[in-house]
Amino acid sequence: MGRKARIISSTNIYHVMMRGINKQQIFHEPRDYERLITTLGRYKEISQFELYAYCLMGNHIHLLIRSDHEPIGLAIKRIGDSYVFWYNKKYNRCGHLFQDRFKSIPVEDDVYFLTVLRYIIQNPVIAGICKHVEDYAFSSAADYCISESGLSYTAMAKELLRGQNIKKYLNHIEPFDIPDTDNRHVISDNEALTIISVGKKSYHLDNKKELAIFVRNMHDCGISIRQLSRLTNIPKITIERILK
Repeated sequence: MGRKARIISSTNIYHVMMRGINKQQIFHEPRDYERLITTLGRYKEISQFELYAYCLMGNHIHLLIRSDHEPIGLAIKRIGDSYVFWYNKKYNRCGHLFQDRFKSIPVEDDVYFLTVLRYIIQNPVIAGICKHVEDYAFSSAADYCISESGLSYTAMAKELLRGQNIKKYLNHIEPFDIPDTDNRHVISDNEALTIISVGKKSYHLDNKKELAIFVRNMHDCGISIRQLSRLTNIPKITIERILK
């Protein structure tokens, strides 16, 4: 069976996800993260894309990117090939580093653009790595919250959020409507338990409305229905009913 055709965005804006093959770590130390950030900057000039947000996690990458001058596939291939060549040389390995093709979801309107922007930047907070988005060194949070001199093009988002406190907006945790079920990043039980422990602090699970919000939030973070039921003792049928 052939590959599914990639859905083309009418705006040329995409939420791009890349993950390590077999859940492998793609960053082991700060220099690795810094190399990928440098690679993004280099090909931003070559491919002339606009990068609105990025977040580099241990074994996966999120980008919010607009590519008007060349197909998104070519831009991402340039970035991936360059980093893999450097990574394989550094760690004395060969072969693939990223799993399958990268995943891309079209971003067609301003509301969804802001939803994806916040979702990407909040990844380290949701995973329990840090308390505030601006505390994470390997995302574009600092470009929005501290200085505009970084890699991200922030003008579009700041115009859409004109009059709002950007730092407060980006740090506000809420369930996200990110339709990437088929492209979901598979996470380990340890990762899931970390996310669940953070989520439990925000919701009273004996309240039906808050339980529903909690379940949707955990599922949007990538925790499967069976995994969530097993790790929380919430009946599987209850989770399925909430997610209908």
